[in-house]
Amino acid sequence: MGDSLKQMADVKYSLDDNIKQNFLEPLHQLQTKDLKEVMHHRKKLQGRRLDFDCKKRRQAKDDEIRSAEEKFAESLQLAQVGMYNLLENDVEQVSQLVTFAEGMLDYHSQCSEILKVLVETLNEKREEAAARPKSEFVPKTLADLNIEMLGSQDGMNGGSSSHLSSPVNKPTHLELLGNGQAQARSTNGKRNE
Repeated sequence: MGDSLKQMADVKYSLDDNIKQNFLEPLHQLQTKDLKEVMHHRKKLQGRRLDFDCKKRRQAKDDEIRSAEEKFAESLQLAQVGMYNLLENDVEQVSQLVTFAEGMLDYHSQCSEILKVLVETLNEKREEAAARPKSEFVPKTLADLNIEMLGSQDGMNGGSSSHLSSPVNKPTHLELLGNGQAQARSTNGKRNE
């Protein structure tokens, strides 16, 4: 069982490495570089739009308005190109998702195979144990283990302990059961009378 769990842990570590390299790192690249760049262009576009609108509204000089309009048009083009490139990169992004799903499928397939082998091995061991002849268990007594009984020591606690060494005749479980049944029978007999 321990070896199977170790094999499954090794497969998990392999999955972790695969997912990190082929899914998480490209996703991190998308987040930190591509999306960040698009957001930068959009923010710049927003600022230039405000600048262009402001200069038009306050009726600035024609060359100021023209300059603001050119900067606005440039930012608009950069933002559109950035968004287009990001959206056109969907084949790569879906491919990364496919890699992620394949990695998960491979991990679960390998774990399934490991567990199938484990179950087969455990079933074989169970059948071997069931087929093995059973020996009768006889518990050992203190005498079998050569341990002196408490009552066999003379003068313990300053007095004679001979009453401890004498065995007490206690009824066995079967005798108790038999007496109880006999008492129940005699009680039932009295009730029927």
